Amino acid sequence: MLLALMSCQKIIHVDLRQSESLLVIDADMSDVHGLNVQLSKSVNFYDENDFPPVNNAIVVLQNLKTNRIDTLKFEKDGLYYLRRKPTVGTSYKLFVTVDTTTYTAISTMPEVTVPDSITFVKKYSFGDNIITTKVNFQDKAGVDNYYLFKQYILKSDKVSFYPFSDRLSDGRYIQYDLRNDSAYIQEGDSIAINMQCIDKNVYTYFSVLENISADETGFGSASPANPPTNIVGKALGIFNVHSDYTKTLRVPNKVPVE
Repeated sequence: MLLALMSCQKIIHVDLRQSESLLVIDADMSDVHGLNVQLSKSVNFYDENDFPPVNNAIVVLQNLKTNRIDTLKFEKDGLYYLRRKPTVGTSYKLFVTVDTTTYTAISTMPEVTVPDSITFVKKYSFGDNIITTKVNFQDKAGVDNYYLFKQYILKSDKVSFYPFSDRLSDGRYIQYDLRNDSAYIQEGDSIAINMQCIDKNVYTYFSVLENISADETGFGSASPANPPTNIVGKALGIFNVHSDYTKTLRVPNKVPVE
């Protein structure tokens, strides 16, 4: 019987097509760090995860309210920067020119909301009490607000991200749970929490990206291979203009059970 079962096994070869190498634009502009643009090229699935930097680009930022134009400085390894911080309510247009092709993207700086506290609770899940981080803040009423939370577990360099929309909670006081996966937080751990106020296009990008990440573990709905981007042109990535609040804290030795 064992031999029969062994003979029924099949080796499945997945034919992943070779894809065109595309420009990857990771553009991040915050009210703390200014604008940083990382440019690289995508690689095929079977290639090493060594993404070649793009060092010969011209990167320009335009303020669509004042029409001010700034050229970013090249630093190294595909990184371009501008120490100019965004203004609330202002839209910015990014131009990236590589060889003879220009890519553009627009992102708007939203109103700023910061948490009044970050707390921890234990929740019973799958037979264990799991420590969950709560970000507590007052949502601004009457406007569509979009947020992106990032949680860094410092002992393991584990990073998780959580996009959130106030569509069902406009104007409410929100206690938002940063759910954990198998990299559970322990009492005494050091955690860094980052909260960003983002625009709708950036929220859509990270929402789809979250679903794609969930699909890889078997939990999530079907999603396209690449999330929708605000970049115009055949490129990957996102241009994100946002507020930037970060706090590092220690999980207490006794976390209350919720």
